[in-house]
Amino acid sequence: MDLSMSRASEPGVPASSALVRRAYRRQLLIGALALAMLAFATLVLLVEVQLNEEVEARYQQAISIALQSLDAHHLDSVSASVSARARQATEHSRFLNLIARYTLALVTLLAVSFGSVFGVLMWRAQTASREVMAALDRMAREDGLTGITNRRGLDEGLTIEVARARRSGLDLTVVMLDLDHFKRYNDRRGHGAGDSLLRNAAQAWRRQLRPTDLLARYGGEEFTLLLAACDADAACQLIERLRPLMPDRQTFSAGVATWEQHESPEQLLGRADRALLVAKKQGRNRTIVSGRESQMTLPLQTALGT
Repeated sequence: MDLSMSRASEPGVPASSALVRRAYRRQLLIGALALAMLAFATLVLLVEVQLNEEVEARYQQAISIALQSLDAHHLDSVSASVSARARQATEHSRFLNLIARYTLALVTLLAVSFGSVFGVLMWRAQTASREVMAALDRMAREDGLTGITNRRGLDEGLTIEVARARRSGLDLTVVMLDLDHFKRYNDRRGHGAGDSLLRNAAQAWRRQLRPTDLLARYGGEEFTLLLAACDADAACQLIERLRPLMPDRQTFSAGVATWEQHESPEQLLGRADRALLVAKKQGRNRTIVSGRESQMTLPLQTALGT
């Protein structure tokens, strides 16, 4: 098994997630601009109404002064004509103010209605966007065949667990598992049976793990266990509990490595992988712990067809 193998690329997932985020930001910007325009229109109408009221008040004051002046000079006919024209102007001004008020009320109602509808739509869009992005993130870290974590999720989880082990000082153990003679099984039973074997084994193993444990498909018929707060001996006990769960009396080989303080995640995974290679060279269906290569557990079963 080559540890230099690159991550399984899933180009559609990050691109789709980025498109969803950009579309959401675009909708938010359009809605914000529309609300800003409505708010500006409302402000303009409000200022216009206030100016009209001030103009009307000053106009009435000027008319009152003019009438007083006309009365003082006994120009009754002129005064009556001015009063009539003043009343007409006043009624016209009040009519315009009334229209402005109704327009202001309509614009305010539209702004409130549009804001409410926009808020509901944005809430629904945001909820849908979160669900889509969560689904995309899950797809990016889930193996499509077995339903367990894929290589991408393993790499991220291993980095996180190594950092946690460094802070806490607790043990961290990695187990590499490889199904014995899987190619032979595939050739005899067919690829459908091989896929079913991988899927059923992964699901059966996962039910035996703690919530803090991580089971990932490393690639092909290879799996990885990431066991936090677990030493090599406890990991070996867990491996022996997993062996009887293999479908069709199949077997697997295992390599175990416990993290050392100076190691990077890649180095830890590499030691587990080298221990797995030793287990396969020594006859398969056994567990080898890194640093204890001279010791090996006796196989519990004989591989089918061997």
